[in-house]
Amino acid sequence: MAATTQSSSMREISQTMESLSESAAHVAEAVEGVLENAERTVETTERMVTRIGELNAHAGRIGEILEVIREIADRSDLLALNGALEASHAGEAGRGFALVAAEMRRLAERVTASVKDVRGLVEDIRQSGSSTVMATEESKKLAMLTSEAARKITLVTQQQRSSTEQVSEGVRELTDVVSQSVAATSQTRASSETLKDRADRLAQI
Repeated sequence: MAATTQSSSMREISQTMESLSESAAHVAEAVEGVLENAERTVETTERMVTRIGELNAHAGRIGEILEVIREIADRSDLLALNGALEASHAGEAGRGFALVAAEMRRLAERVTASVKDVRGLVEDIRQSGSSTVMATEESKKLAMLTSEAARKITLVTQQQRSSTEQVSEGVRELTDVVSQSVAATSQTRASSETLKDRADRLAQI
């Protein structure tokens, strides 16, 4: 009876081990998906950092061009001011030139103001780019940590599956031994009953 009970327990343990192995397989599949997503995130963030770097380079180039435009506007304003002074000295003959000089000064001032606005926007782009790079680097670090954790989980899961399979194999072998023991016990019991019958007959004789 004990051997039969033990055999039943061995079968339950074997089923439990198989369930553990299946669970480990599901975990491995899920972790593999996490690893793929994390690696794609790393690649995406690297591309994003590169593009933000290119954007910052363009912003720097725009800043250089704006500086040239500002210098031209300042010179135009100065030339217009000198022209207006010369026109005032010329009297009535220089009146038309004075109007042109005044219009040039207004245009130069508008250009200077526009350059200032654009420069502010470019600076905002640079700051946003820097903030985005920092956030992207954090995302990249997190994705790399996730990848490393996923690889470790995969390794542990593989080890667990291997160990579970070894245990399952051992349990199956033990189950076979117990089954053989149960069969042998049954045979022994039958032989014992036969011997008892013969002993009873001998006792009668």
